[in-house]
Order: sequence, then structure tokens, then C-alpha cells
Amino acid sequence: MDKTVCNFCDREVSSEEIITLKGFKEDSFLGVKGDVQIWYSTICTDCYLNMRERIAKKEMNLKNDSFLLHRIVP
Repeated sequence: MDKTVCNFCDREVSSEEIITLKGFKEDSFLGVKGDVQIWYSTICTDCYLNMRERIAKKEMNLKNDSFLLHRIVP
């Protein structure tokens, strides 16, 4: 069984417990509209559920942070 490290909590978990997220963020630092950073992150299912719960409770506002997350389904 393969092991992977979660990018949020740094725990080593089995590959079955990992979710890959693809993020898009406007790069306003460059000062040019339309520039977008794309990044990938692997997180464990516990961190993913915690993040979704925080978004639902509006503790984490993705719109103000101006990025979108998409779960990549294998």
C-alpha cells in the first residue's frame, strides 16, 4: 500500500485516504488582470472534510480569497 503525506497536517496516510485538489487563484500581485496561478495539493480525507465544514460555517471564505478548489476524481 502506497503512503502519501498530507499537505495540510503533514500526516503520512495511505493513498486511498488522499484527495487531490486543483486550485485556481487570480495573481493580483503581478498587477495584470487575467493572470491565474494553478496549483495542486494532496490532502487527507480528514483535512478535506474539515475544510468543507469550515466553508459551510463561513469560517473560510473562498470568494474573498479569490481562489477556487476543484476535487480531482481519479
